[in-house]
Amino acid sequence: MPKIDTKIYRSIRRLYAVEGISIREIAKRLDINRRTVRKYCMGEVDLDARKEYQTVNSPLRDTLEKNIIEIIEKNKNAPKKQSLNAKIIYQMLVKMGYSVGESTIRKYIRELRIKKPEVFIPLEFAPGEAMEFDWGDASVYINEIKTKVSLFCAVLPYSYGIFCAVFPDKTNSSFYTGNVMAFEFFQGGPSTVRLR
Repeated sequence: MPKIDTKIYRSIRRLYAVEGISIREIAKRLDINRRTVRKYCMGEVDLDARKEYQTVNSPLRDTLEKNIIEIIEKNKNAPKKQSLNAKIIYQMLVKMGYSVGESTIRKYIRELRIKKPEVFIPLEFAPGEAMEFDWGDASVYINEIKTKVSLFCAVLPYSYGIFCAVFPDKTNSSFYTGNVMAFEFFQGGPSTVRLR
């Protein structure tokens, strides 16, 4: 009986779906068990689908991770010179009676650091409350001469309305003119303007 590989799988599917040959006839032609052919014909098995494996931490790993977190929490307020590194944590775990490699502990600590959720403070603005601006630089061709220009960019954080104007420099007059142009574009002025 041949091993079911991609080529045979496709042959079974083509014979069944395209040519309309019965499962019994396909099994006879390819010398494969009828039950196997039926599975492939009915789409119960998909050779192209990648099998996903669910990883499960061992009880030892879970215990070690809990201990590592406890050790780090107990020493988080320690002076900088007494801060813990992976080697010290490994030595502490060995003293506790765990038989594990230092590289394994380093790996666990690295993964625990990656698992930390990102902390951020969402900013919320009311309509017309704020406008943020910043300067940028660009190179443009004026009369076929490459020239460096300054970009005044403003955004309303509430609506993400964007305004951009080109100036020859970043002087105070360009700044004031950029703000006036942005206020005209947005049809009003916000209560605060902040440098982004």
